Amino acid sequence: MWEELSLRGNKRLAVIAASVGLVVFIFAAGVLTGCGSDSATVTVTTEDTTSESSSEASELGDELEEELEAEEEGGDESGSGDCSESEVSNGDYVEGTCTENGSKFVVVNMDSTLKLKTLEAKLEDIQLKKTIASEGESETANGVFVIFDLKITNLDRAPAEFEESQVTLLISEKLYTPDFEVQNGFETRSFLWQGEQIQPLSSQQGTITFDIPKQVAKDLTENGNLDIINFGTLSFGGEENFEQDEIGTIRTYK
Repeated sequence: MWEELSLRGNKRLAVIAASVGLVVFIFAAGVLTGCGSDSATVTVTTEDTTSESSSEASELGDELEEELEAEEEGGDESGSGDCSESEVSNGDYVEGTCTENGSKFVVVNMDSTLKLKTLEAKLEDIQLKKTIASEGESETANGVFVIFDLKITNLDRAPAEFEESQVTLLISEKLYTPDFEVQNGFETRSFLWQGEQIQPLSSQQGTITFDIPKQVAKDLTENGNLDIINFGTLSFGGEENFEQDEIGTIRTYK
């Protein structure tokens, strides 16, 4: 279930109840050593360093695990802590992380890059339109179309497609999901229309479109939050799908 944390004024930060399921990948490196002489005949002396290398690798693995665990808990970032008490929820545009019901929230302002475990998201532009046209056909919004232009970078180790189910919009205490029909046939810049996988460490620019009431759209620059989740996690959607170990939030206001 999702609930909101009150911000100063009318601003609110979306908080979604979550259960944590973290998988930590640890890479340990061994040490290769050798020695030689300056004479014409080179003598190579070998010794059994397997035990020593294994010990060093184990220690390195332990150190990396501790660092990753500290990072998952929010580390020493300026906004870390419980979301109900964190600075990121007070309306002062503080960026950082906080936790709520087992979920880690990563919060950034609209001019900053959001970095999650498997992706980076940069908000390039926001447009409001009443009608979207393509190839001689058009679609008119029930309220108004809000089009978010995003640049997504894949930080995962395999190709992945950025999907509309990874994004929701919270504005004026109401939660909205993207307009599938518009993205699938009229908004040709959409990630859905492109239908392309993003290779590891590569980026793709595309759009996510919402159809929201006019009276709500006017509050977009006052208290809107664009929420994004990682590749390969449960989609935003039904109540049972609001279980995420990490949720990114881009403020749509300055």
